[in-house]
Amino acid sequence: MKNNNYQIQILKEKDWENWKNLKLQAFKSSPDLFFSSYEECLKKTDAYHKNEIKQNTVFGVFSDNELVGSIKFSYYELLKEKHKGYMSLVYLKPKMRGFGIGNKLLETIISYSKNKVIKLNLGVYAHNDRAISLYKKFGFKSYGIEDKALLINNKYYGKNLMSLNFE
Repeated sequence: MKNNNYQIQILKEKDWENWKNLKLQAFKSSPDLFFSSYEECLKKTDAYHKNEIKQNTVFGVFSDNELVGSIKFSYYELLKEKHKGYMSLVYLKPKMRGFGIGNKLLETIISYSKNKVIKLNLGVYAHNDRAISLYKKFGFKSYGIEDKALLINNKYYGKNLMSLNFE
């Protein structure tokens, strides 16, 4: 079965509420796959979510006018690190998985990033073998594991730090 009924586009400020709701769903349904939490996201103001879209590049996956997935590109804040970017908030609703859309999201952000920065970084839970495998398929290489990077429900998780160099 194939799902070709989707479009990937950059989110605009008007999409902030859909973006917020997608993040809330992701954080609630998969707390062990994200560094942010449902509770933290819920406390953020509407202005925060609007600014997140304005200050970053967020690609959204739309299917039948519903936001069903995302991936976010951000620049590092420090002037001496502006040559690097990082990606985060990679998520697809379960009904959209298994159709190659995750591959298309990665292709999209890599294509976008290589014209903006010389390397693209990411952090992923060290136990998320499926995501790590996908990132490696696209050329990302691990440059370290941060032990006990996150604490969720009194359990520590490691973070795999990965990078894709464009030069």
